[in-house]
Amino acid sequence: MWRSRSAPWTDHAQPHRGGGWHRRPGPLETRHEEGHHPVIRVISFGYGHGEPPAAEVTYDLRDLLRNPFHDPELKHLTGLDPAVYEHVMDTPGAEPLAQAAAYLAVGLNETTGADITVAFGCVGGRHRSVGLARRVGEITQLTNRPVTVEHRDVDKPLLPPGAHRARTA
Repeated sequence: MWRSRSAPWTDHAQPHRGGGWHRRPGPLETRHEEGHHPVIRVISFGYGHGEPPAAEVTYDLRDLLRNPFHDPELKHLTGLDPAVYEHVMDTPGAEPLAQAAAYLAVGLNETTGADITVAFGCVGGRHRSVGLARRVGEITQLTNRPVTVEHRDVDKPLLPPGAHRARTA
C-alpha cells in the first residue's frame, strides 16, 4: 500500500539554545479541533471558465499533457469517461505527476493537520484536469485519509477551438 513518510519541506524542527530540539509551527500549520479529521480536497477546473479556485497547490496542465479536445472521438466526452481517462493517463508524465501531487497533498495534510486543497487546471476543465484530479483522488484514498474530488467545470460547454493549443506528444 502506498504510504507517505514525513515530508522534509514541512519539517520545522529547530535547535534550541538550551540544548535539544523544539518544534515551531510551519506556515501551513493550523491544527484542527479535537475530533476533526483534516480533508484532502482535489479540484479540477478550466482556466477558460474563470479564475482558478483557492488551493495550496495548483497544477497548470495546459502545456503538460495531450489534449483530448483535439481527438474528434474524445472531444465531447470528459475525464470521467474511461476512454478520455485512459488517453490522459497514457500521456508520458501523467502518472508520475499524479503520484507526486498525491504525495505532496498527503505530506502537507499529515504534517500540518490542515485541510489541503490541490487543484488541476486545463483550458476547458473537462478532460485533462478531470483525469488527473480523478487519479490523485484514487491514489490519496489508498492512504485512508478523507478525500473529496470536485470537478468544477466538467459540465460546462466546450470552449471554441481557438482557446485550445495543440500538443501532439
